Amino acid sequence: MRVNLFRGAFVSVILLATICLGCFHQLGSESLGYITVLTYNTHLFEGSRAAIPGVPVSFFKEGKFFIFDDNKRQKQIEKNIRKCGADIVALQEVWADHRQERLWKNLKNVYPYHFVAPQSENIKDLLKTGYKNTCGLVLLSKYKFIGQPKFFEFDRSRFTKILDPERLARKGVITATVELRPGGPTIRLGISQTASGNDMEMIDSEKVAEETVRGERGGRPIDSPAIMMGDFNVHARWEGQFDRLKEKFAKYDAVDAYREVHPCDSEERMSEDDYTIDRQKNELIQKFFKPSKDPRIDRDRIDYVFVKKSGGGLELKPVEAEVIHDWKYKHTRKKLFDLSDHYPVKVKFMVTHTTTP
Repeated sequence: MRVNLFRGAFVSVILLATICLGCFHQLGSESLGYITVLTYNTHLFEGSRAAIPGVPVSFFKEGKFFIFDDNKRQKQIEKNIRKCGADIVALQEVWADHRQERLWKNLKNVYPYHFVAPQSENIKDLLKTGYKNTCGLVLLSKYKFIGQPKFFEFDRSRFTKILDPERLARKGVITATVELRPGGPTIRLGISQTASGNDMEMIDSEKVAEETVRGERGGRPIDSPAIMMGDFNVHARWEGQFDRLKEKFAKYDAVDAYREVHPCDSEERMSEDDYTIDRQKNELIQKFFKPSKDPRIDRDRIDYVFVKKSGGGLELKPVEAEVIHDWKYKHTRKKLFDLSDHYPVKVKFMVTHTTTP
C-alpha cells in the first residue's frame, strides 16, 4: 500500500509540473522549448477616421473607401488567430480603438495578456495635431508581461502636409518583455507598422530595433533575445531596399528569421511562397487597387520577423517559417475572399540555454 501511495503521489507531481509548464513545451536539459510568433496586417478600417483623411466615415452615406466587409472579416480573423497555434500575435491596422478592444476581449481566453497603445480617436486632437486615428497595433500574448509594455511614437515632422496620410496616423512601436515561465527567462518583443515613403520606412525600422533591443535611446542593450515584427513597408524586391533594411537590424545583432529558414540568394528571385502581398491574386487588395505592370510592387515581401538570437543565457533559433496564403472568408456563398490585403507570417523558434542557467 505504501508503494502504491508513493507512486500515486509521484505521478501527481509529474502531472502538475507538466500542466504548469503550459504551452512552453519541454524538450530536454539544454532545449527549453519552442515559441511561435505571428505578425499580420489586418486592414480593418471601418469605424475609424482612417477611411477618409481627417473626416469621420459616418459623415458620408457611402463612406466606404478602404472598407470592405470589415465586421465579417474581423470575426474570421479572430477565429483563425485562435487556431493558428502562435504564442505571440502582433497585429497592425486595427485602426479603431473599439475594434482593438473587441479583438483582445474576444481572444483573452487564449491570449490572457494584451497591450494596445493608450490612444483614442478624439476630434480635438485631430484638429490640433492632424492625427486621425490610433497606431493600429495590438499585441497578444500567452506569456505574462514583465513590467508595463510601452509605446514609442515615431517622429512625423518630415511630413509637412497636414493631410499627408503618413502624418495622419499615429504610427510607432510597441515594446514589451515576456517571461517564458514564472521567474524564468525573458524575451523582448517589438511590433510596428512603419511609414511608407520619404525614406521614413528605414528610419522607423531602425527605431523598432533601437527601442526593442535598447529600451531607450542610447541605452545599453537589454540582456535578452528579441523578436521584432510587423509591416515594415520595405519592398524586398526593390533594388537595395532589403539590403538596407538588413543593415539597420544588423546594427542590433538581428537577422531576418524567415530567411534563416528559407535562404534566398536574391530577393528578385523569391518564391511565390514568400510573398506577403500579391496584387495579382489577393482578392481584397483588388477591391481598391488594380494590378500594376511592375511585379516588384504587386508581388513582394514587406512584412517581416527579425530576431536578435542571443541574450540572457538564451538562444532563439528559427526552425519553421511560413507565409500563410489561405486565410480567407466567405464573401458570398459561392466565393471566398482573402481576409486582408497582406498575408500572415508565422515563425517558430527553438529556445535553448547558451550558458548554465
